[in-house]
Parts: sequence; structure tokens; C-alpha cells
Amino acid sequence: MLNTVKNAALVAVVGLGLSACANIYQDAKNASPKGDAYSKALYTELMAIADFERHEEDWADANYHGSRALMAANANIPMLTPPGNRSLAPKFASQLTPAYDALNGVLEAGGSVRNPAAAAKAFAGYECWLEQAEEGHQADDIAACKKQYDDAMAMLMVMPPSGPWVVYFPTDGSAIDFDGQKAVSAAAEAAAAGGNLVVQGHADTVGSDEYNLGLSKRRAQSVVEVLNLLGISTDKLTVGAVGESQPRVATADGVPEQENRAVVMRLVK
Repeated sequence: MLNTVKNAALVAVVGLGLSACANIYQDAKNASPKGDAYSKALYTELMAIADFERHEEDWADANYHGSRALMAANANIPMLTPPGNRSLAPKFASQLTPAYDALNGVLEAGGSVRNPAAAAKAFAGYECWLEQAEEGHQADDIAACKKQYDDAMAMLMVMPPSGPWVVYFPTDGSAIDFDGQKAVSAAAEAAAAGGNLVVQGHADTVGSDEYNLGLSKRRAQSVVEVLNLLGISTDKLTVGAVGESQPRVATADGVPEQENRAVVMRLVK
């Protein structure tokens, strides 16, 4: 159930009745997720919680998780819900507070870039665990949510950071944005611990083959320059560019596709 300190606007919408709640949930259900792999995975995982709550006819929580899934679908990553936003018994607060801190630390260290699927499962497992702990009367559900969190965190903590790390670019662009900087930093951190990086530039099918090959080279070079600034020397890099000839997502000619406007980095030992 929702705590009264949660988003006041959402609570106000809930007060309008079940049809308003259903509309917000349905908007999320009908969304077409975009953004990077983490955004899309997080949308899927949060919608799974919203679907469960809808099945339970808990429209307040279905609406809450649906609204956050909708944020992820629009590549606007929601923040983890702090434990203080739920009314928790002390035994649950003592478990969920360190879990919240641990997951935030992993995400800030690039966990969502290294393993988007596991990061999304950890996020959703935490959110599910938090909600079920507040309700406090379904021991099996609490245990299942906690297990999802624990299993996903184990994957994030032990996974060798070999990538891939992906930097996305706007149409006809080669400048690296904030999310791209995070991806390059995560790759640089892994390379600094040992190994070489393969850096490959891509372009979508908007424009000519020749132009897109040059564009993918410029994108790869932008990433190389940042890696150099972060202390990764050129002799630890294998750099290539394939233009639109090796799309990450197959499209027809002339189709803009974010997944193909990218530079992909992988660590090789």
C-alpha cells in the first residue's frame, strides 16, 4: 500500500477513482520503451510488479509502479524509493536500508552499464521487497522479492566487467553526453584493472554508406579521446568503425535507430 509521504500528485490521482488509476497503469502498459538496454530492462521489470499489483487489485501500487515503468520507458530512469518513504517495521528497515545503500552504490559505479539486465532485476527486486515488507503479512512474497534482489546483486558484484559498454549518439552527432561519459568511465575502469579494449563505431542507415562510415569513425575517435584522458593509452585500444554495414539492430535504409548510432566497447584479456 502507498505511504502518505509518497508522491502527492500520484495520491491525488488515486483519489479520483479506479478509472483514473487504470488509465495511468494502462498508459504504462501500452508504452513502447526506448533508450538504452537498462531503460528497457527496467521498464519490463517494473511493469511486472505493476501487473502483479493490478492482479491483486491494489490499484495504488499498480499505479505507482506503472508510473515509474513509464518513466523508464521514456528513458527517464526513476530513483530508488528510499526506505523512509514506506512505513516499515524495524526488522525490515534494518534489512532494507543497507540494501538501498548497496544497490545505489553499485548503480553509481556503473552496474547498469556493465549488466543492464541484472541491474534492472536488482532495482525491481528491491522495490518489490520494500512494498511487500511494508504490507508485512505475506512472508512468501517478501522472501521472493528479497531473493530476486539478492540474486541480481550477486550477479552485479561477481560479474567480470568485460562489457559491452555502449555510448549512444544523436542523429549525425559524435559528441558524448553524460550517460555516454559514464559508459566510457566504466570501460576505462575495467581496462585499468587489466586487459585491452575493443572500440567499434556504428551508424544508422540515415545518409550514404560513405558518410556513415566517416561518422562512425568520428564517434569512435570521440570515445578514444575520452579514454585517453582517463588514462587508457592508445596501445591498449583496438579501434574500428563499420558505419552502417554491421547494424546492431536491422532496419531498412534511411531509418533512424538509436541502437545503431553507437560506439561499443568490450574488454579482452
